[in-house]
Amino acid sequence: MSTQLDQIDERLAQLLAASERQGHNIERIAKAVEEQHQTAAQQGQTTERLIERIAKAVEEQHQTAVQQGHNIERIAKAVEEQHQTAVQQRQTIERLTGAFVEQARAISELSQTTRSLVEAAQRSAQASETAAFLAQRTLEAVRDLIDELRQSRS
Repeated sequence: MSTQLDQIDERLAQLLAASERQGHNIERIAKAVEEQHQTAAQQGQTTERLIERIAKAVEEQHQTAVQQGHNIERIAKAVEEQHQTAVQQRQTIERLTGAFVEQARAISELSQTTRSLVEAAQRSAQASETAAFLAQRTLEAVRDLIDELRQSRS
Protein backbone atom coordinates (compact mmCIF):
# COMPACT_ATOMS: atom_id res chain seq x y z
CA MET A 1 0.00 0.00 0.00
CA SER A 2 2.81 2.25 0.62
CA THR A 3 3.77 1.97 -3.00
CA GLN A 4 0.36 2.94 -4.01
CA LEU A 5 0.41 5.86 -1.61
CA ASP A 6 3.78 6.86 -2.98
CA GLN A 7 2.39 6.65 -6.43
CA ILE A 8 -0.64 8.69 -5.42
CA ASP A 9 1.67 11.22 -3.73
CA GLU A 10 3.80 11.34 -6.80
CA ARG A 11 0.76 11.59 -8.97
CA LEU A 12 -0.65 14.37 -6.74
CA ALA A 13 2.70 16.13 -6.89
CA GLN A 14 2.61 15.86 -10.65
CA LEU A 15 -0.97 17.10 -10.73
CA LEU A 16 -0.04 19.91 -8.37
CA ALA A 17 2.94 20.84 -10.57
CA ALA A 18 0.72 20.62 -13.65
CA SER A 19 -1.90 22.77 -11.86
CA GLU A 20 0.73 25.31 -10.96
CA ARG A 21 1.96 25.33 -14.55
CA GLN A 22 -1.62 25.72 -15.74
CA GLY A 23 -2.11 28.50 -13.18
CA HIS A 24 0.98 30.26 -14.54
CA ASN A 25 -0.29 29.64 -18.05
CA ILE A 26 -3.71 30.97 -17.08
CA GLU A 27 -2.06 34.04 -15.50
CA ARG A 28 0.03 34.57 -18.64
CA ILE A 29 -3.09 34.10 -20.78
CA ALA A 30 -5.04 36.49 -18.51
CA LYS A 31 -2.18 38.99 -18.76
CA ALA A 32 -2.05 38.56 -22.54
CA VAL A 33 -5.85 38.94 -22.70
CA GLU A 34 -5.60 42.08 -20.54
CA GLU A 35 -2.82 43.45 -22.77
CA GLN A 36 -4.89 42.66 -25.86
CA HIS A 37 -7.87 44.32 -24.21
CA GLN A 38 -5.78 47.43 -23.47
CA THR A 39 -4.37 47.37 -27.02
CA ALA A 40 -7.89 46.99 -28.41
CA ALA A 41 -9.07 49.88 -26.21
CA GLN A 42 -6.17 52.04 -27.40
CA GLN A 43 -6.87 51.06 -31.00
CA GLY A 44 -10.54 51.89 -30.43
CA GLN A 45 -9.59 55.33 -29.10
CA THR A 46 -7.20 55.83 -32.00
CA THR A 47 -9.90 54.71 -34.40
CA GLU A 48 -12.39 57.12 -32.81
CA ARG A 49 -9.89 59.98 -33.13
CA LEU A 50 -9.25 59.02 -36.76
CA ILE A 51 -12.99 58.86 -37.43
CA GLU A 52 -13.41 62.30 -35.82
CA ARG A 53 -10.57 63.73 -37.91
CA ILE A 54 -11.98 62.14 -41.06
CA ALA A 55 -15.45 63.48 -40.24
CA LYS A 56 -13.96 66.95 -39.65
CA ALA A 57 -12.01 66.75 -42.93
CA VAL A 58 -15.14 65.61 -44.78
CA GLU A 59 -17.11 68.51 -43.27
CA GLU A 60 -14.36 70.96 -44.26
CA GLN A 61 -14.33 69.53 -47.78
CA HIS A 62 -18.12 69.82 -47.89
CA GLN A 63 -17.93 73.47 -46.78
CA THR A 64 -15.21 74.11 -49.37
CA ALA A 65 -17.33 72.46 -52.07
CA VAL A 66 -20.34 74.56 -51.06
CA GLN A 67 -18.20 77.72 -51.16
CA GLN A 68 -16.79 76.72 -54.52
CA GLY A 69 -20.34 76.16 -55.76
CA HIS A 70 -21.27 79.68 -54.65
CA ASN A 71 -18.13 81.03 -56.30
CA ILE A 72 -18.96 79.20 -59.53
CA GLU A 73 -22.49 80.65 -59.43
CA ARG A 74 -21.07 84.17 -58.98
CA ILE A 75 -18.57 83.59 -61.80
CA ALA A 76 -21.34 82.25 -64.05
CA LYS A 77 -23.45 85.33 -63.27
CA ALA A 78 -20.49 87.63 -64.00
CA VAL A 79 -19.80 85.79 -67.26
CA GLU A 80 -23.47 86.14 -68.26
CA GLU A 81 -23.35 89.86 -67.44
CA GLN A 82 -20.18 90.22 -69.48
CA HIS A 83 -21.86 88.38 -72.34
CA GLN A 84 -24.85 90.72 -72.18
CA THR A 85 -22.51 93.72 -72.09
CA ALA A 86 -20.61 92.35 -75.09
CA VAL A 87 -23.89 91.87 -77.00
CA GLN A 88 -24.92 95.44 -76.16
CA GLN A 89 -21.51 96.74 -77.19
CA ARG A 90 -21.71 94.82 -80.46
CA GLN A 91 -25.16 96.28 -81.14
CA THR A 92 -23.89 99.78 -80.31
CA ILE A 93 -20.90 99.29 -82.60
CA GLU A 94 -23.22 98.09 -85.38
CA ARG A 95 -25.42 101.18 -84.91
CA LEU A 96 -22.35 103.44 -84.87
CA THR A 97 -21.03 101.71 -87.96
CA GLY A 98 -24.38 102.30 -89.68
CA ALA A 99 -24.30 105.94 -88.62
CA PHE A 100 -20.72 106.29 -89.88
CA VAL A 101 -21.72 104.71 -93.20
CA GLU A 102 -24.62 107.17 -93.47
CA GLN A 103 -22.28 110.04 -92.61
CA ALA A 104 -19.82 108.81 -95.22
CA ARG A 105 -22.61 108.71 -97.82
CA ALA A 106 -23.75 112.19 -96.81
CA ILE A 107 -20.16 113.47 -96.96
CA SER A 108 -19.72 111.83 -100.37
CA GLU A 109 -22.95 113.42 -101.62
CA LEU A 110 -21.91 116.77 -100.10
CA SER A 111 -18.50 116.42 -101.72
CA GLN A 112 -20.12 115.69 -105.08
CA THR A 113 -22.51 118.61 -104.60
CA THR A 114 -19.58 120.82 -103.60
CA ARG A 115 -17.67 119.75 -106.73
CA SER A 116 -20.73 120.51 -108.81
CA LEU A 117 -21.10 123.89 -107.10
CA VAL A 118 -17.42 124.68 -107.63
CA GLU A 119 -17.72 123.71 -111.30
CA ALA A 120 -20.88 125.80 -111.62
CA ALA A 121 -19.17 128.71 -109.85
CA GLN A 122 -16.21 128.36 -112.21
CA ARG A 123 -18.55 128.36 -115.23
CA SER A 124 -20.43 131.27 -113.70
CA ALA A 125 -17.15 133.11 -113.17
CA GLN A 126 -16.15 132.40 -116.75
CA ALA A 127 -19.59 133.57 -117.93
CA SER A 128 -19.26 136.67 -115.76
CA GLU A 129 -15.84 137.36 -117.24
CA THR A 130 -17.24 136.86 -120.70
CA ALA A 131 -20.26 139.04 -119.86
CA ALA A 132 -17.93 141.68 -118.38
CA PHE A 133 -15.77 141.53 -121.50
CA LEU A 134 -18.83 141.78 -123.71
CA ALA A 135 -20.22 144.59 -121.57
CA GLN A 136 -16.88 146.38 -121.85
CA ARG A 137 -16.87 145.86 -125.61
CA THR A 138 -20.49 147.01 -125.80
CA LEU A 139 -19.68 150.05 -123.69
CA GLU A 140 -16.73 150.86 -125.94
CA ALA A 141 -18.92 150.37 -129.00
CA VAL A 142 -21.59 152.64 -127.51
CA ARG A 143 -18.91 155.29 -126.77
CA ASP A 144 -17.57 155.00 -130.25
CA LEU A 145 -21.11 155.43 -131.64
CA ILE A 146 -21.71 158.40 -129.37
CA ASP A 147 -18.44 159.94 -130.53
CA GLU A 148 -19.36 159.31 -134.14
CA LEU A 149 -22.78 160.85 -133.60
CA ARG A 150 -21.25 163.90 -132.02
CA GLN A 151 -18.80 164.25 -134.85
CA SER A 152 -21.50 163.80 -137.41
CA ARG A 153 -23.63 166.52 -135.72
CA SER A 154 -20.96 168.91 -135.60
